[in-house]
Amino acid sequence: MSNDYKDFDCYKILDIPQTASPQEIRHAYLKKSKEHHPDVGGSNEQQVKINLAYAILSDPLEREQHDRYWNNLYDTHFTTPKTNRTSSDSKTGYDKRQKTRESSVQQLFTKVAKIFDQTLANLKLEKDRWIKEKISTYEEKVYKWKQEREAQFQQKVSDFEERFKKLREEQLQLFNQQIARYNSLHTQNTRLRKKLFYAAVILSEISLLAIALPFAVLLFSFESIFLVFAIVGAIAMIGVTVFCWLWYATTKWLLVGINGIAITDPDWRKKIRSILIEKYSNKYLIVESQKILINAPDGIEKIRSIFQARLDSQKIAISNQEILFSTTDWRHVIAGIANREGDDKFRNEELNVKTNKEKFLRYVAEIADIVERTITLDTSEEQAARRIAITFFMMGYYPVLYDGQTRVLIFSDGDEKIVIRFRHRAGAPTNISYVKDMVKTMAFNHSNKGFLFCTPGLSQNAAKFANINGIKWYSLETMNEWIDNVLASDYSGPTGDILQNTERMVNFLRHIALSLKGR
Repeated sequence: MSNDYKDFDCYKILDIPQTASPQEIRHAYLKKSKEHHPDVGGSNEQQVKINLAYAILSDPLEREQHDRYWNNLYDTHFTTPKTNRTSSDSKTGYDKRQKTRESSVQQLFTKVAKIFDQTLANLKLEKDRWIKEKISTYEEKVYKWKQEREAQFQQKVSDFEERFKKLREEQLQLFNQQIARYNSLHTQNTRLRKKLFYAAVILSEISLLAIALPFAVLLFSFESIFLVFAIVGAIAMIGVTVFCWLWYATTKWLLVGINGIAITDPDWRKKIRSILIEKYSNKYLIVESQKILINAPDGIEKIRSIFQARLDSQKIAISNQEILFSTTDWRHVIAGIANREGDDKFRNEELNVKTNKEKFLRYVAEIADIVERTITLDTSEEQAARRIAITFFMMGYYPVLYDGQTRVLIFSDGDEKIVIRFRHRAGAPTNISYVKDMVKTMAFNHSNKGFLFCTPGLSQNAAKFANINGIKWYSLETMNEWIDNVLASDYSGPTGDILQNTERMVNFLRHIALSLKGR
């Protein structure tokens, strides 16, 4: 690798961020080539830089060295060099704030946590919207129900008030009619009584003469027939007189119901009125099985009170919970019902998200546990293979295949495959046959990129053969340096579905452990 990249930042040449995935790097390269290729009128010098930038960034090892060099020149990540900063840099996505560098695994952890936190936040928003809609629906239902019941209440109160007033008017009319009737009777009896008195006095005087007539007949010795007629006439007159006096006696009393009132009583009017008031005060109207006397001054209020009590006792069922009409804080009750329903409806979803969050954070923790262990001669071969695999994963490559027999890992950037072979054991440098086997593997998988990690390094012939065939190789010391630099960088895994990629990678790592453990 030449040092040409030290003259320019490859990310700026391709106009991409330092966190770009291998696919994004390729797409940016193709786009820039179409714009600057000499065949379309572009600059040959610019095209050379574009080709070189792509060659560097598409190679995981060279990209790491490029990033390490340029990060040392920047104040912080994604800023321009100290000697060439302008105010316009802030518009190109650069961050001029000083910040603490996060490792790639920490960034992966943050991304995974953020996904679930955002999912929970979205779920909460959805839950809040659902609850608001439910509250609105329930409030509309209760409000409509209350309006209907209120209308029924007003109608019933109006009907019974009208009946009460009508009955009271009817009874008052009858009362007045009875008062007038008894007043008339009193006047008639008073007049009749006078007439009967005079008639009885006259008849009494005539009766006295009639009694004296038989004695006159005997005195003057009239015939017996005249005596008989005189006696019968006297008896008849006495009877008429007695009847007249009896009739006169009966006219002294005026019957009001079962009560008698002397027409000569000076308070006869008050007594008649009192009797009639008592008679008509017992009249009542039945309202919801309750009696309301028509002369009750608060009769209308009692009618409203009865129907108000009945209205207040009515209930409406909202989600198996009854709400009384009289409940003043019914909106608060509805909010409680809707919130409980929302909790029940979204509980399982929230629980699933939290459970998955814990699961995937354990995945990241599993990855972190592996990368924290530097590879030494005492490190197991499966541990070394897993740490190498994680490094490529963090740079944006997907695991495709693992062959435990040949110690081969195959990763892809979505378009091209890269072949990785590892050998972790003490002893002499690895010979050329090991490298030749790798070249065959690359040819079989149609891959132009190969990376070889051998703890003891390569023999002279093997190293030469590797260089000829474009295979990058690392020994134990340089391997750890490269891995540590990558894991301390801003790489945070492949683009796309980060959860699917993380789970895929963890399963891949477990497969390595199962295949190599104990060998």
